[in-house]
Amino acid sequence: MKRGEKYILVAIALVVLILGARNFITLETQSQSDPGIPFYTTASPELMEHASAIYKEAGCKSCHSLWTVRNVMESVPAPALDGIGSIRNEEWIYQYLA
Repeated sequence: MKRGEKYILVAIALVVLILGARNFITLETQSQSDPGIPFYTTASPELMEHASAIYKEAGCKSCHSLWTVRNVMESVPAPALDGIGSIRNEEWIYQYLA
């Protein structure tokens, strides 16, 4: 390898290392300040507690979860319900489930 090629290789390695370090630092900072998926509701606190209890008792999270890894052979794919309240209103959800 010629001297000029070595310089180019070292320069590329430095750029890759610097960019990798910058991305790692940025990722670390974002994870601390990331509020996650926003949760909006017009439901009363009592209704939210009742709905949460039903959700837990029925085991809905085992299929309807965005952040878990599921075995495709054991479960039927289901859409994630995280943040669904900001996409659909309560009346639509009630009509869909009825």
